Amino acid sequence: MTRNMNVIKLIDKMFEIAGHAERYEDVKHIDGWYSKYTITAAQYREFVKWGENYLTHSLNMYSKLAKTEMQWFTLAYGLKVI
Repeated sequence: MTRNMNVIKLIDKMFEIAGHAERYEDVKHIDGWYSKYTITAAQYREFVKWGENYLTHSLNMYSKLAKTEMQWFTLAYGLKVI
């Protein structure tokens, strides 16, 4: 799986955990889509935990690196936390 495909998988899972029906394919052409959707703090923590687990087990990433990657991911693509 390519890096781009992993980013899309993370975005889709973030929308799923946040309770939105949209997926990456639905929003990729919308400028600033990540600020137009929200996620609760509890859902955000659940997503980050899921993402770290996904990166460590699916991509054989060290735990510390997975945490750092999730921080970068949520900075770049994270939904607005309410």
